[in-house]
Amino acid sequence: MRFILTTRDPAKAANSMMRWNNLGKRRLPQADIPGLPRGFGSTEAELARWMAGHYAFCRRVFAGAGNFMEYDIEDADAPEKIGSYLGLDLPWWGQSNMGKPQAQEAG
Repeated sequence: MRFILTTRDPAKAANSMMRWNNLGKRRLPQADIPGLPRGFGSTEAELARWMAGHYAFCRRVFAGAGNFMEYDIEDADAPEKIGSYLGLDLPWWGQSNMGKPQAQEAG
């Protein structure tokens, strides 16, 4: 078994999550999510803190493990690194899950 931790700068990830419908404003704060107490997660700061804690926890649990890989989604070499780690070709990488652009404020 192999484990992969997908990471992103927590502030950027939190900002993105807040733009996905009601994910940060309603669904996460109302859910029972490990490490995110009910009622928290409705602000970018709370989500970023939760994500940073999750990354730290995973790094500690898997420290020194040969079957663990971490990558940042903004790393241009991520597909090659993951493919090499898994022994697979990933030609579909980056072709789906495109988020909505941030709404521009009326000014």
